[in-house]
Amino acid sequence: MNLHLPTLFIIFILVDLVMLSMFAYASQAHGSKSNRYWALGLLLHFVALVFWGLQTQISPVLGFVLPSILLSFAFVLMSISIGLLLNYRLKYALLWLPAAVIVISTIVLRNQLPALLISTGFIYALQFSVMLYMLGSRWYNIRSGGRYFMAAALFAIIAAFYFRSSWMLTHDVSHEMMRNGDIMLTLPYLAGIIANIALSGGMLMLLRDRMGEKLLENQHFIDEIANNIPSIIFQYRLRPDGTAHFPYVNTRVRSFGVDENELKKSAEPVFAKIHEDDYADVVKSIALSAHNLSLWNTQFRLWSNTGQYRWHEAKSIPERHPDGSILWHGYMHDIQDLKDVEEKIRHMVVHDGLTGLANRSLLESHVRAEIAHAERNQSSFCLMFLDLDNFKYINDRFGHGVGDHLLQEVARRLNVTLRKSDFIARVGGDEFVILVRGMHQLEEILGISEKIRSAICEPYDIDGKVMKTSVSIGAAIYPEHGKDMIALERCADTAMYDSKRKGKNMATIFQGHSLI
Repeated sequence: MNLHLPTLFIIFILVDLVMLSMFAYASQAHGSKSNRYWALGLLLHFVALVFWGLQTQISPVLGFVLPSILLSFAFVLMSISIGLLLNYRLKYALLWLPAAVIVISTIVLRNQLPALLISTGFIYALQFSVMLYMLGSRWYNIRSGGRYFMAAALFAIIAAFYFRSSWMLTHDVSHEMMRNGDIMLTLPYLAGIIANIALSGGMLMLLRDRMGEKLLENQHFIDEIANNIPSIIFQYRLRPDGTAHFPYVNTRVRSFGVDENELKKSAEPVFAKIHEDDYADVVKSIALSAHNLSLWNTQFRLWSNTGQYRWHEAKSIPERHPDGSILWHGYMHDIQDLKDVEEKIRHMVVHDGLTGLANRSLLESHVRAEIAHAERNQSSFCLMFLDLDNFKYINDRFGHGVGDHLLQEVARRLNVTLRKSDFIARVGGDEFVILVRGMHQLEEILGISEKIRSAICEPYDIDGKVMKTSVSIGAAIYPEHGKDMIALERCADTAMYDSKRKGKNMATIFQGHSLI
């Protein structure tokens, strides 16, 4: 049985061209080294077939010798491609040894075509056997249907080259038999056409599946990182119909008692955790970011598994998609500790470090606010100045440590004695100021003054030392004694020093130019 050899070569060349085009596109799209090596191997294979198909019209060197060398080089590049794809640790220089033998044999046997075909056939079979070995050694590590196509193709082409070379060793092969396309002589070409399709197709499947595995590995790697950092990494999509969901969110979201898979359908479970006082601002900030495609950066409180609201800060960048939806890529992290520190700093700025009472700065702010409130409501309030009578003596006798403890105890007693609506501040060493709201009758003021004096005059047991102190009080009333902070302080201070002058341990209310 004979086959028309030129037709066979044309079919083989066309198949090669199609496969080459597919791999060239894959190389451009994905750019992996394995793609490029296989595509280059197909290119050499294609060129070799073109020269072999023109063997009757060109010199023997170009018709037989050069194609044989090019084919061997092509098989080396394909072997390297398989090795790279399968992460095969092989000294690729060894793959070029059969190609070197091909070069030598083709030069030596260039005028003895049957001998050339026999020797190259065995070497090609060896090169394909190396490919099959590389594939087989990774067989159970490959999760792709492409391995079956490649294995079958390699078996077929190895068998075709081996049988042809073996048959030629036992038969007298003439040039005419070769030109006429005897079936045994053209067997490798027939097998090659089918094998080329199966090999390249299997390689494409293997490339696709390996890339998929790589993507999964990379996704797993990214998830491992994302799930082990303290922040919440997310993608938030606002659909054209106004609904929203999280295409991606790491497992840190579970700290709110929400499952990340649930959020892929709807964002509502997270929004339900936002503090009611912050909800409107969060929705408004998202709408503004969507409208301007600007950075979304906001702070709000979320209910957490700890059983309390905690402050969080979210930052993300939006992008508009062709379907009209907007996708934000961002992160959110817990800033409760930062808020606590800020609150502590704010507290330290406006409070006394020893007693925890308000300092002068916060006192002035409250007095101004109370003046504004009194003006609007035509009401009154009282400002009291307190000064401990024998504090210097206690400090000098028992030391500053005991004096500090005494001041702390005085502050505690004032807090217990006064109403929650009243405001207490420490403005000096042993000087205190009290803002008494809603009180302007002299009897009421004297009554509260007496309660304060009685509380402070009780004995103190500090570090095993029993001591006593008293307090001198001066009071001024808004608006009778002043309509601003300075005037009220001056009047209250004058009244307090008058209490000192009269013998201490008493309360005095400023009354015009006279004192009560």
